[in-house]
Amino acid sequence: VLRGQRGDREQACLLSNGIYSLRIKSTGECAAFLGDTCIYRPEGDDSGLALTLGDHALPFERWELSEDRCRWEAVLDGLQATLTRQCAEGERGEMLTLSLTSEKTRSLPIALRFAPVLASERDWESHRAYWQLGMEAEVRGGRLLLRRLSKSGEGEKFLCLAADHPAVFDADARGGTGALLSPMLRVRVDLTVHKGC
Repeated sequence: VLRGQRGDREQACLLSNGIYSLRIKSTGECAAFLGDTCIYRPEGDDSGLALTLGDHALPFERWELSEDRCRWEAVLDGLQATLTRQCAEGERGEMLTLSLTSEKTRSLPIALRFAPVLASERDWESHRAYWQLGMEAEVRGGRLLLRRLSKSGEGEKFLCLAADHPAVFDADARGGTGALLSPMLRVRVDLTVHKGC
């Protein structure tokens, strides 16, 4: 187990359930893979997968990286947050758990976003503009379903994004779903956090 806090030397770890893997840094930067298919990855100033509370990115203060999960703790305006990430056991995906404790009762929008790749990292790097096209999204049964159309003779690829609270989904940087021009998956949940909970 590696532990540290903001300002410490950056550390990294690999989480895997044998099918799905996460490459995660103590800073929160991350990439996800299903076999050789990249699900998402960092690009420029984008950390790969970003979580915001209200209008603020989570300011990671303390972190812990272990063999089966990564955990970050943050304090933001009287709100204590703990984010845990791990590969879902026996599943082709990952699980994020956010625990919140507040000094006062408040309503708070929580948003998660990432740019989907759904291609091999080599293909994505060789011609990003080409691989950015050919994705469609729809909301079905309270979940966002993303489909990459068949390219280069390989089969279609699918990704599902779900939340355990009622959520609003977008799949394109300009908003909405359908055929995507600038894929950017976002899920927003409006929560009421009660004092002491």
